[in-house]
Amino acid sequence: YQVHVRGAAVSMMEAEIRSVYSDAFPGTESVAGRSEPQELLGMFERSVKEARRSSGGAGAGSNSVLDILYELAASVSGSAGTRMTEVTIEGSSVRVRGVSSLAGFSELEQNLAQSPLIEDVVQDELTYEAGKVEFKMSFTVRERVPGGGGPS
Repeated sequence: YQVHVRGAAVSMMEAEIRSVYSDAFPGTESVAGRSEPQELLGMFERSVKEARRSSGGAGAGSNSVLDILYELAASVSGSAGTRMTEVTIEGSSVRVRGVSSLAGFSELEQNLAQSPLIEDVVQDELTYEAGKVEFKMSFTVRERVPGGGGPS
């Protein structure tokens, strides 16, 4: 009985690995269908490493996209009435577009300036109309200190 349950669990896990691989890499259903799950995991791991290497993300000296988004979310949550409408991350450069109250925008700017992850905050564009601020800003993400962790 236990062998049957384990066999069913392994089959379900293998099917899930194939499904996740096919979802992550559209058009590879035939590869996923005929490859062993261990091979798929290896190909997936190599693809992720290559993507990180080519995009400059999540290396020993870099902060991940999730670290950056976490820091932005923390900065916005302390800024009353602020809403991000667009975030563009290219390497260590980040551009943000959003809408806020004047007080909320000032809080956001202050929160970003105090962040240990962010430097060189620049206000690229600011329009104030009918009690609402529409803004574009940019900043640079600091290099992670080796051995230092991201946000907890």
